[in-house]
Amino acid sequence: MPHFCIFILMKRRGFREYNSAIRYPLLAAVFVLWTVIAKGQSYFNYHRLVNSAERCFFLENKTDSAYFYYDQAFADFDFVFAKDCFMAAQIAYYNKSNKYIAYLKKGFKNGLKWQELKLSPVLKPLISDTVGFKRKFKEYPAQRKAYLRRINWHVWKHVRDDFIADQKEKLLPAEQYGHLVAGRIATLKALVDIVGFPGDRLIGISQLNMMKELGENGEDYPGGMSSPDVYDGLSEHHLFPLLIHYPCSYDVFEKDWLRFIEKGQVHPGDVALLYDNRWLKLNQWHKSQYTEFLCGYTTPKGGYRKFSFIPYPRDLKWDTVDSMRAALFINPVAVDSAKHAFGSTHGFNTEFGYWDCR
Repeated sequence: MPHFCIFILMKRRGFREYNSAIRYPLLAAVFVLWTVIAKGQSYFNYHRLVNSAERCFFLENKTDSAYFYYDQAFADFDFVFAKDCFMAAQIAYYNKSNKYIAYLKKGFKNGLKWQELKLSPVLKPLISDTVGFKRKFKEYPAQRKAYLRRINWHVWKHVRDDFIADQKEKLLPAEQYGHLVAGRIATLKALVDIVGFPGDRLIGISQLNMMKELGENGEDYPGGMSSPDVYDGLSEHHLFPLLIHYPCSYDVFEKDWLRFIEKGQVHPGDVALLYDNRWLKLNQWHKSQYTEFLCGYTTPKGGYRKFSFIPYPRDLKWDTVDSMRAALFINPVAVDSAKHAFGSTHGFNTEFGYWDCR
């Protein structure tokens, strides 16, 4: 558990008394050690397995094959994305297979809360039978505590604080906001260089009452700032408003995205979101308040077509889209279309992540 090691290091008495010239090299050393230990586990294969599971079930009607790929993915990887466990559980429960129990247990280990089963009409009946739930999932309280111990509280708080500040600052005049958001991105880049990308694996998924669960005083957010839809994506949400608001956030990490995906630090759908967001920012990036912070912004070529509201170029061909998706370990458009159509018909929740990017 690499980030757990970093968490322990940061919590040790006296560590925060060191100045940054000492703290940062220590954190970097722990992070480098982890990369050596974890070198053999590539999340490229994890996404291939999950994509194969979805293709088999939603496009090819091969339920047993879908179970095979999900079982392989969840067996091979300790950390997995909670939304994948949720999707697998929906498939199994819909098909009256007891496999849903194992899939939910894996989800609970990776941050899924039992209350979130209400996000799916298929799974919602499970939480109406509290006695039956407690009997089937006796390990849930211990799994929740273990998950919370895994979260890097210091990085979580940094992201939370930036989210709060950015939500307030975005109302300022553009010439002021541009400098502020650029400064926060620069600070984020420095943090990422030390601990990796602060996604689900490092700081967990966005949920209510995290301060209370982590044993900290105070509320998660100032009154009126939290929105219910922030907590419906089974993913880390609070970093993405800042990244969306900065026109060239994709470019800042352009050389690192595949490395982040391979280490399980970011989901491919998150990267697609930030790439396609640049089509929304074409009229902003050259404005004076951003000019000195552009970090090599370039006009996007192509897109992933995961968002109906993005002004994609009219000549963007579907085979180009699928080619880009394949390179980023995202299922082709045909699988996504079949998945969403099945979900609408049979009561599956098929949309996860910020802006439903996953």
